[in-house]
Amino acid sequence: GEDPGLGPIIKAARREARAAFAAADLPLVPREEADARWGGHVQVRPVGDGTWVGGSTAQSLWRGMRLETDYLNGEIVLLGRLHGVPTPVNEGLQRLGRALETSGARPGAMSAAEVAALLNLDLDDEDGR
Repeated sequence: GEDPGLGPIIKAARREARAAFAAADLPLVPREEADARWGGHVQVRPVGDGTWVGGSTAQSLWRGMRLETDYLNGEIVLLGRLHGVPTPVNEGLQRLGRALETSGARPGAMSAAEVAALLNLDLDDEDGR
């Protein structure tokens, strides 16, 4: 399963993303609206025996493939730079993704606590501040 310590890291990255989107005057689409837009085009189904093996980044690490962190976190970093919004968590996640990718690391190679320390986040604070 997913490391429960990831919650504050995810929240901090999303908080930066929302701030960058707001500064760029890009509206966030509510989940319900996004689901309606994608309709039957995207279907989430169990794979194999249905055991959770992680999201797309973890799956790419398992396969030894390129990670999407340059596109996901990197876009937030770029928006932040263009609009004067600091995005240290997303920048750190982007760098970490590259390092994990090039080292051949596997999912779980780092604990949430190790990632948080790298990003200067406090896991005892629910928001990771």
